[in-house]
Amino acid sequence: MFCTHCGLEFDIEAAAFCPECGNKFDEEPEMEPVKPKGNKKSKMYAVIGGGGLLAIIIAVIALIALIPHNPPYEVIEPGEYEWIAYWHDGHFMIMDSRGRWSIQDSRGNEIVPFGKYENAQDFTDDYILAHDNGIYIVLDKSGSEVATFDKFDSMEFVSPTRFIVRQGSRHGVVDRRGNEIIAPGRYTRIQSPDSGTWYVVNDGNRVGLLDSRGREIVSPGIFDDFIQAPNNRFVATLGDRDNMRAAVLDNRGREIISLGTYNEIVPVENSNFFIARDGETWGVIDHRDNTVIRFDRHEILEAGNTGFIITDSRGRRSVLNSSGNELIPPERFDVILYEGGGLFKVHHDGDSGIVNYRCEEIVPVGRYDSVEYAGNNRFIIAMGDSWDLSVGVIDHRGEMIIPLDRYDEIVLFPFFFGDNGFLIRNDNRVGFLGLNGQEIIPMGRYDQIHGVYNNLAIVTKDGNIGVINARRI
Repeated sequence: MFCTHCGLEFDIEAAAFCPECGNKFDEEPEMEPVKPKGNKKSKMYAVIGGGGLLAIIIAVIALIALIPHNPPYEVIEPGEYEWIAYWHDGHFMIMDSRGRWSIQDSRGNEIVPFGKYENAQDFTDDYILAHDNGIYIVLDKSGSEVATFDKFDSMEFVSPTRFIVRQGSRHGVVDRRGNEIIAPGRYTRIQSPDSGTWYVVNDGNRVGLLDSRGREIVSPGIFDDFIQAPNNRFVATLGDRDNMRAAVLDNRGREIISLGTYNEIVPVENSNFFIARDGETWGVIDHRDNTVIRFDRHEILEAGNTGFIITDSRGRRSVLNSSGNELIPPERFDVILYEGGGLFKVHHDGDSGIVNYRCEEIVPVGRYDSVEYAGNNRFIIAMGDSWDLSVGVIDHRGEMIIPLDRYDEIVLFPFFFGDNGFLIRNDNRVGFLGLNGQEIIPMGRYDQIHGVYNNLAIVTKDGNIGVINARRI
């Protein structure tokens, strides 16, 4: 029997109420099903018959199969492009076989269409300087034009909001609104090693120094060159290498270490120290000209924030800290090279290893035939000679990350590859591994791997270059 209200089928022959919805039967219930009224408690639903549903699913799959699509990991499908370069924040600059360029984002969406502008003249992290029919156009990451210039013969970024411009043979500096910071006309050359914080200008053969507003700090003709030092200071030099004199200036151009006190002065990064040469000997001074390391050394090299690598008159190398205290004695190793991260590569009797600034062996000397620091507490190791070489990777505890004999070549390109990892090679096949040895791009999937940036990899396959999302492979 069937309830006339909810459609429930039941087997009670003389029921007065529906056991599901409680509907009272005034007459004998219907013997055939009726269409449900949609009560939420109903257990009967309208469905498509099994055979009809299967037919629809098959038809949909067939239609999808006919639609052309790329593998889900291909962001920019490999094609006959001249080159692809990573720009910034998941954006790529592409040049096609006809010399036209485009900007595409991390999903392959075209931000700047091919052929819209003649060329991309320059770029920063957030802006592109395009050129078209004698006009310079500044574009943001969305491809929108934010500024145009039509009166300059050349332009280049000095910062995201400033440009060094040229009119004829004279140079100047303008901001994105066209306001003149340094009016074109006086200087034949302008450089800004610190993104517009200060400028080195040439007036003919004379060199001067300007601040960020274009005001003269040092008039042209007093010094031959300037080198930026930390904490708003400058090293100024006069004369050639054999007859050089140097001084240290503050940000107003005043001498805080007088010209001629030393023949050569080299600023130490992120500090108040300077490596200085007096005649043929080297020492270390601070910004007040106090001697930190006495002037009786043959050579002094900066070793990051750790201190200095010293070479004495007998050719022995040691490491001193910024207070002049000895960290690594001169008799311990034949060669000491700073690797970064407070670590030193050392050689002794032909063997190599890695030590820290406390002279503790991180990779014991002689354990491997070769060792190179790869950053992130990883070391590329090698055993054997060039004819039978085995390479691998270990961590700072000596644990094997990538075993020896697995790959012919392991290379870390920390500046070329934006992501930390290792380019691996066997014969002519290449792949890419993460810092823990995990496979990111399988060996042999692509002919070349040009760079990996935030898991977006520029690759070549069968002569065609494209971009893939390595996470989706």
